[in-house]
Amino acid sequence: MKKIFALCIIVLLLAGCAQQVSLANGNSTSTVTALTSQPPTATTAPTPTSTSTPAQPTPTVQATSVPAFDHIVLIVLENEDYQKVIGNPQMPYMNALAKQNVLLTNYYAVSHPSLPNYIALVSGGTQGITSDCNDCFVKAPNLADMIESSGRTWKTYQESMPAACTVGDAGNYAQKHDPFIYFDSIRLDPTRCARSIVPLTQLSSDLAANQLPNFAFIMPNLCNSGHDCSSDVVDAWIKQMVTQLQSSSALGSNSMIAITYDEGSKDSVGSCCGMGKQAGGKVATILISPEARPGFEDATAYSHYSLLKTILTAWNLKLLGATQKDTTPIIEAPWIKQTSLVNPTPDKISPELATKLSGFVPPSGGQLSFPIRAAFYYPWFPEAWKQSGLNPFTQYQPSLGFYSQDEPAVIQNQIAAMKYGNIQAGIASWWGQGSATNSRIPLLLTQAEQAGFYWTLYFESEGSSNPAAVSIQSDLEYIQQHYAASSAFLKIDGRMVVFVYADANDRCGMVDRWTQGNTVNAYLVLKVFPGYRSCTNQPDAWHQYGPAVSQKQVGSSSFTISPGFWKAGTTNASLVRDLALWNQDIQAMLAADVKFDLITTFNEWGEGTAVESAVEWQSPSGYGLYLDALHNNGKTPSAN
Repeated sequence: MKKIFALCIIVLLLAGCAQQVSLANGNSTSTVTALTSQPPTATTAPTPTSTSTPAQPTPTVQATSVPAFDHIVLIVLENEDYQKVIGNPQMPYMNALAKQNVLLTNYYAVSHPSLPNYIALVSGGTQGITSDCNDCFVKAPNLADMIESSGRTWKTYQESMPAACTVGDAGNYAQKHDPFIYFDSIRLDPTRCARSIVPLTQLSSDLAANQLPNFAFIMPNLCNSGHDCSSDVVDAWIKQMVTQLQSSSALGSNSMIAITYDEGSKDSVGSCCGMGKQAGGKVATILISPEARPGFEDATAYSHYSLLKTILTAWNLKLLGATQKDTTPIIEAPWIKQTSLVNPTPDKISPELATKLSGFVPPSGGQLSFPIRAAFYYPWFPEAWKQSGLNPFTQYQPSLGFYSQDEPAVIQNQIAAMKYGNIQAGIASWWGQGSATNSRIPLLLTQAEQAGFYWTLYFESEGSSNPAAVSIQSDLEYIQQHYAASSAFLKIDGRMVVFVYADANDRCGMVDRWTQGNTVNAYLVLKVFPGYRSCTNQPDAWHQYGPAVSQKQVGSSSFTISPGFWKAGTTNASLVRDLALWNQDIQAMLAADVKFDLITTFNEWGEGTAVESAVEWQSPSGYGLYLDALHNNGKTPSAN
């Protein structure tokens, strides 16, 4: 679950209109990782992947929720890891931009060294280039070709370039940072090349003449990019450049400025989104746009291919190379036009709940008493049925078929199945505001209100990033304002319950951030990590998510059981299904004196941990042998 497939998270309109968006497993697409970002594995067991990627039926994107920007400006900086930028006191302006605009907290370069990343950013692939060569010219379609084919304009502004269309290095100008010069279709066309590959000095005159092209690629020189000079120099240059752009009417209000780094340090090989085990490391990426939600952190797993795909998508251009893959998410969660996705609408929620949400007052009194039996639940479908080139992305055949969780009948059936298994609450995977998982929470709540069932959320992005306390506060306030008023939202002593994932690198600082950000007094259940018992701050309870182990008790907080673990696309199961063992684990769980009896999982089909009915373990009850065992508290005889 927890590896953002990152998921690429597919964002769906609450009104029911499907969008081609990335789930963030993993986002957007959701991002849900939708998805293929690979955060570190849990300490006690392999951690599942957490998000799914939607299919692209054709190489041209049709309707999406990315704004059709009039102007897109891309600024690329050099060779720095994410953690050396975000939080760096020598870069106050960059960090102010990150806080005030959109920060992509899980964004990856595709390779090392520099040139393959630049080529990938504008063509969807490295084109076989593995070095910073000056003579490795290529014949391949590229972003400039696509832009011109649509009637739009483009330029790359290269600082310290001595003259338009310069081939070769010159002082502080490095050809390897000028990707468009490598494409034969541009370099060998003198008119086209001189018109569009120009020195940065032309930017001022273009802005003054209100002739900023639709797409502008701005590249600082070797010093100002950070290649040869310190981070404070980079910060000062970015401040001057962004100020110049934003002060010009040529940029317009329907615009986006994207700032990213070509790669991390040479030893950084972080990867995501189907790029393999080694890529170019995690890098800081900031999006500045009047069309974006201010102060928004998007933890969906993205890469340079995602940024290119987003540009192509915004202008409905043909997808290139890796942007055609399901594992490459589009950056869609940040845009304001998706406000309708994250605010429940009356046609998707009951009138009673809509009334409550219009004037929320924190509820008092809890609906359930300990121990509470709850199951981890994934509102990822139908997008998640297709991932990593597999369709369906599962070893099994669900008895409901390859369903869509936008259908009320499916949710009704699933709630009935969980209640049959004596499961009192579902812990729904949640990838944040604007994600596909978020858009499905209203339907879960309305169906649960009618059925006497409860839901809480599993805050996934902590497992792939380290959200700041202010971001945590924003998300908790959002959950409280939009969902906690429902009688179906799980509360303990009037406090809304929220489960939080973590990765193997988290330590006590994670608890400190959540303690500080929890201004709404939520009942927090955090995932364990090494040394969690010694932390000064402690949450209300702890849990483990490690479904490759059949059972795990965490003190008096929780006892978790898993029926099996067999990820799609792998030959052997990490935890083989055994009904006799499952019954023993259920009985051990019931004997433990804990607050939460947890099931991993109800329907994580991609990792093969589901207890939801499948053809492989169907039973006369209609709910399947694993829910039969839960129904009978571990006393159901094993099947033949």
